[in-house]
Amino acid sequence: ELFKPVKTFGEKGSGRGQLNAPCSIAVSDNGEIAIAEWGNHRIQIFSLEENYLRKFGREGTRQDGKGRIQEFNLKGTYVRTIYRHDRGLLGICVNDDKNIAVCCWGKQELGIKPSIKVFSKQGHLVHEFDMPDNNEQPECITYGNGKYFVSYYDINYVRVFDVNGVFLYKFGEERERDGQFNGVRGLAVYGPDMILVCDSYNHRVQLFTQEGQFIRSFGSYGSGVGQMDSPIDVVVTADGRVFVVEFW
Repeated sequence: ELFKPVKTFGEKGSGRGQLNAPCSIAVSDNGEIAIAEWGNHRIQIFSLEENYLRKFGREGTRQDGKGRIQEFNLKGTYVRTIYRHDRGLLGICVNDDKNIAVCCWGKQELGIKPSIKVFSKQGHLVHEFDMPDNNEQPECITYGNGKYFVSYYDINYVRVFDVNGVFLYKFGEERERDGQFNGVRGLAVYGPDMILVCDSYNHRVQLFTQEGQFIRSFGSYGSGVGQMDSPIDVVVTADGRVFVVEFW
């Protein structure tokens, strides 16, 4: 059965293995799950069997401590700061060239346009592209088949760009039916030509072709296995398992 619910892990708190407002999830090449926590100001690392491994990060107080892309090694040791931004930095992904694409918010009063900035592994700006509408603040991003898929704060569609940042098409609208959204959040490439999209306030994850054709959805509101409460991000492991994180 496709997307058969298996189990859940984690509970609210600040201890080992506990989570407070988790906001993003990723999987490493060596098969470890990283979960970023907005509420606990840290990253926690779990095995694919959901066992707690380690954590790093803590709350800071410096005024320039926000709006940074920081690099850490796999043990959680700080390496360097790649970039600082006057506005918010949110979603992040890696493309085929191992370059890092980052969602950067804008502020019209300061002349800062919302954009996607792409950096090399060494931290050099490779290129950037502005959003088609200055009112669109990019929130989450993923990459597959030479395309960037971008979701936006408080906007219920996904925009698709080519690797050079040229806008191609968009899909989705605000409602509760199949293929419609209420709070688009995290995205993940699934298989060779599909994409998973977190539909947060409809408490589900939807599967589309990369051209935006709805295929199916899974999840419903609740706290049981297979149910969801405001899913905010999703990741697919190398062996095809899907992990969904809830913002609670």
